[in-house]
Amino acid sequence: MGSMGGEIQSGGHPCAVTQWNPWGSCSKQCGQGIKRRRREFIDPRAAQSYSCNDKLYEDALCEGNNCNDQDQVRVYKQAAKLQNYLYLMRSVMLGNSWL
Repeated sequence: MGSMGGEIQSGGHPCAVTQWNPWGSCSKQCGQGIKRRRREFIDPRAAQSYSCNDKLYEDALCEGNNCNDQDQVRVYKQAAKLQNYLYLMRSVMLGNSWL
């Protein structure tokens, strides 16, 4: 019934949705990215007229592991910058005024 090929989760209700499709691929080949999965309303017109607000997509963090040496160095540098930033923000939040 759904154009995305999922099975019906709960039929007969105007807000019925398909089951979640499999997770898509990670947005990053190397390092932390985002993956998404979707589902759809069984009857989009009925869902619209009933103002159904079921969540039709989910995002999750993922880790791309297809890294070469150069990518790994870039990922480690980004992680170090984030760690330094978080340390600075923690110091500011705790009132350490060493700047």
